[in-house]
Amino acid sequence: MKRDVDLCRQLLVDLENQGPTCLLTTLQCDEVPEANQRIDHHLRLLIDAGFVKETEQTGSGVPCVRLTHSGQELIELTGNENRWREAKWIVQQQTGGLSLTVLMALLTKWAVDGTASYQREQRDRHAYQHFSEGHQTESAYEPSASRTEQKPLDEAPLGPTPSHPDDRKRGEVHNRSTDRQRRIRGEIAMTDKPTGVTLPVSLL
Repeated sequence: MKRDVDLCRQLLVDLENQGPTCLLTTLQCDEVPEANQRIDHHLRLLIDAGFVKETEQTGSGVPCVRLTHSGQELIELTGNENRWREAKWIVQQQTGGLSLTVLMALLTKWAVDGTASYQREQRDRHAYQHFSEGHQTESAYEPSASRTEQKPLDEAPLGPTPSHPDDRKRGEVHNRSTDRQRRIRGEIAMTDKPTGVTLPVSLL
């Protein structure tokens, strides 16, 4: 009788749903004797592989079985239906058969790699958030409100701006004094020039 890995997986799930221990007759189909033979055969294979353990028998001699740690691990690894189908297809293509050992190894590798990748993503995301919160920079296109607003060139005042309130007054006084000196010099220069009138010799 050829082994059916899907039936092995289903038997393990049924055992898990039954509780800590399960009567062997609970897993059998009374109406289909051939199906019961297949179930008994696959249960024996699971017992040989260490996924299921036969514990005790009832008073009527019906054996009881339970899951082992390895059987529980196989259930956890094969819980995702899509992953289970993909793993079966890859193992079938690479080996030409369906080995439970290879299936478990492949599913274990996927689980470990996926967990490590998720941890790296979470660590990188946390590091990026920490960096962005501690190093906030202003955008060149969004100036900060605290930045001093600069006036356009056409609105800026021309010429030097007095640094002291009295500078303008001192400048006005200086300008007035200079103008007065220039006016006096002009008057003196005008008096030095000949007027064009000749005095009589008797007056000279």
